[in-house]
Amino acid sequence: MNTAWLGLVFGACCACTSLGVMAQPARHPTENPVELKTGKELLRGDAKETTDAARPGTPPAADTSFPKGPLGDLLRAHLLSMVGVGTDAEQKFQDAENAYQASLRGLREKGPEVVKLLANAYARTPEDHYFRRWALVETLRELHSPEAAATLARIATSAIPAERYKGDVERSSVDEELQIRVNAVEALGELAGKSKTAETPLLELAKSPHIGIQRAAIRGYLATATAPEERRSRSARLERLIPAERRSLISLETTDVKSVPHPDMPEKFTIEKRRKPEGEPPRANPKR
Repeated sequence: MNTAWLGLVFGACCACTSLGVMAQPARHPTENPVELKTGKELLRGDAKETTDAARPGTPPAADTSFPKGPLGDLLRAHLLSMVGVGTDAEQKFQDAENAYQASLRGLREKGPEVVKLLANAYARTPEDHYFRRWALVETLRELHSPEAAATLARIATSAIPAERYKGDVERSSVDEELQIRVNAVEALGELAGKSKTAETPLLELAKSPHIGIQRAAIRGYLATATAPEERRSRSARLERLIPAERRSLISLETTDVKSVPHPDMPEKFTIEKRRKPEGEPPRANPKR
């Protein structure tokens, strides 16, 4: 599945997330209207969503994150494919998914050089361009390349900057930063069986005070066990690292929603309108 489509609901994840990347209200509504972000605008950066440079109809700024040339062009096109921009944008989802997967195959064939360019692009991306940073991490993850482990580890273990939007009830920069790191930790878990560089940081991340990061690290560390005895040994090691109140995360198991029994649903629902009994006093706070 094209997990990049989850970027469209980027803020709603298990790590205490705020959402609204696709349609973010301006922080000063009296001065700037609410604007719906397009895929290109999200990838350009969402920090100044109410400035002229990000308004619909404004020519997009040139993407200089990647060098000129075939590989840079391939990476630029891939980021656009993550948000459905391109020849398949107006077609059904499966066509967009096929285009995305074809783009990934093309990147995987290019080898370690792709990892290097993505790492450099991430380092040059402004801190408050959260969606673009997430997209770069997602691309590193989807490469399934052990060469990406060191970059992912640096991102996952990096300090979370102080809250940029204090007093703003609509969004939190800390939540956005957590999303990026949780994605990097999950990527490390997927690579841990192939790379010690990916596995080693998971133990440290398992002690994170942020439950989303901690949960992803524990899950990734345990997933590398190839036998029940090894899993028990890894679980015991985690128990020595994790406070008692969080140790339930070690035995936490996930279930595919498709395997969960669902109740039989009636073909038609009948909703009976409740009549107000005679003599019933009026409500104290009637709905307006």
